Amino acid sequence: MYRYTQKIFAGFSLVILLNACLDIQEINYIAFKADFEAPANIRQGDTLYLTPGQATEGAQTFEWYIVELNATFSSESFVFRFDSLGRYTVRLRSSIQKSTGLLRDSSQREIWVLPPTLPLTDTKIFGLFESDESVQDVLTLPGQNGYMLLGRRDVNILQITRLDQNGNEIWQSEFPNLTRGRIEGTHISLTEQGYLLVCGTIQSSPQENDAFIIQLEDQGDQATVRWQKVVSSVESESYTSIFEIIQNQDVSYYAVGTITSGGQSTIIIDRYQEDGVLKSSQSFENVCSGCQSRKAQLINRENEANLIVAGQETGSPAVFEFKIRSAELSLNNKLVLGRLRGQSHQTALLSDGKFAVVGEVESGTSDSTQAFIMKLDVISRSVVPTWISRTLIYQERFLDVLEGVDGDLWAIGRHYNPLSGEDIILCNFDPLSGQQNSVHLLGSPVNEGAARFLKSETSAYIFGSVENNTALRFRNILFAPIVLE
Repeated sequence: MYRYTQKIFAGFSLVILLNACLDIQEINYIAFKADFEAPANIRQGDTLYLTPGQATEGAQTFEWYIVELNATFSSESFVFRFDSLGRYTVRLRSSIQKSTGLLRDSSQREIWVLPPTLPLTDTKIFGLFESDESVQDVLTLPGQNGYMLLGRRDVNILQITRLDQNGNEIWQSEFPNLTRGRIEGTHISLTEQGYLLVCGTIQSSPQENDAFIIQLEDQGDQATVRWQKVVSSVESESYTSIFEIIQNQDVSYYAVGTITSGGQSTIIIDRYQEDGVLKSSQSFENVCSGCQSRKAQLINRENEANLIVAGQETGSPAVFEFKIRSAELSLNNKLVLGRLRGQSHQTALLSDGKFAVVGEVESGTSDSTQAFIMKLDVISRSVVPTWISRTLIYQERFLDVLEGVDGDLWAIGRHYNPLSGEDIILCNFDPLSGQQNSVHLLGSPVNEGAARFLKSETSAYIFGSVENNTALRFRNILFAPIVLE
C-alpha cells in the first residue's frame, strides 16, 4: 500500500511539473528607447501631461524639449500649458547606464494647438430636415430691404430665398426644371430695373460643365423666371459672376467665367443683351493661359468699368483686372503669386482705394491648406503685395473679406480639425501691417461652413450652412448675426 501511494504521488508531481513547464512564456526583450505617446491635437489653454513609455523604464535622465519655444524641462514627466496656437514639436531625450555603457535615445511628437470652438448665438436656420440645402451667394438689397440668398436644394434644384434685415424669411422660390445634372449657383446681382441676375454652373457630365444665366423678377411673394440661357458646347464652361454694366446708354450683362478645352483653361467674359441674347464672347488664352476665375467685383468709374476677378493662373493665386470702355474689353493687368500653389476666392475694394484679397494656399510642410489675406496698392505684374498674411490653424481657407469700422480687415472662411470637424473661421487683421489680431472658430457639435460675410451700418452677418442631425449629413441654410470686436 505504501509503495502504490508513493508511485501515485510521484506521478502526480511529474504532471504538475510538466504543466508548469508548459505555462512558462517567453518574455520579449524590449530595447531601450526614449518612448512616449502624445495627442495629435489639443485646445489652446489645455495643460498637456506626458510620461515616458515602457521602453524608457529604468532611464536615469529625462529631458523634454519644445522646439518652437526653445524650452527645456528636466523631469520624468512633462507638464505644460499651451497658451498659443500653432504646431509644436515635443522631444524627449533620455539615457540609461548599462553594463555595455551609457545608452542615449530621443524621440519626438508633433502636436497641434487649436483654438476653442465658440458657439454661434441668435442664429436662424432655414430648410427641410429631409433635404440638403446650402447657400452659395448673398445679395444685399438697397435701402435696408434685406437679402437675397442664392442656393441649392439637393442636387439639381436652384433656390432663391428672400430675408428681411433681421434674417426672417419672406419667401422662397425653387426652380427644379433647369437641369438633370448637378447645379451650382455662383453669383446673384441686381439690375437698374430691379431684376435679379443669377449665374452658375451645371455639371452635365463628370468631365464637362455648362454655364447658365437666369433673369428673375421679384413678385413680392416669389421670384419668377423672365428668361434663362444655358451655354453648352464641346468645351467645359462655367460662370462665376454676372453684372449689369451701362455705358453710353448701352445696357449689357457681363458674365465672367472659365472655359476649358483640351485640358487648358482661361478666363472668358460673355456679353449679353437685356433679353438674354449673346452679343459677344471673349476669351483670354493668349494673355492668360491656365487662368481660372472665382468671384469678381465690379468697380464703376467715370466712362469706365473695371472687373476685379479673383482666381488662379497655372495653379497659383492670382487677381485680374479687366477694363471695359465703350464695350471694348481688355485685360488691363494682373498679379500672380507665382511661388505659391493655391487660389484666391474673393476681393474687396477698401475705403482707401486699395484692395484686399483672400483665398487659400498649400502649406508646403503638410497636407493642410493655409488661408491667406493680402493687401494690394494696385493690381500689377510689377508690384508686390503691400503685405500678405497666412493663417495655419489646421486646415482652412478664406472665402470672404470685409472692412471694419476702423479700417481693420475681417476674413471669414471654412476650417477643419479632427476635434470639432468643420467650423467657421473668423480672423481680424491690422490694415497697415497685416498682423493677425485675433482668430475665432465658430460652430457647434455639428459641421458648419461660411459662404458669405456681409455687414450693414450697425451689424455683421454670416451666411452659410449647418448640418442637421441626420445620418446622411444633410445641410440647412444658416444666418448668424455677429459682433465684430
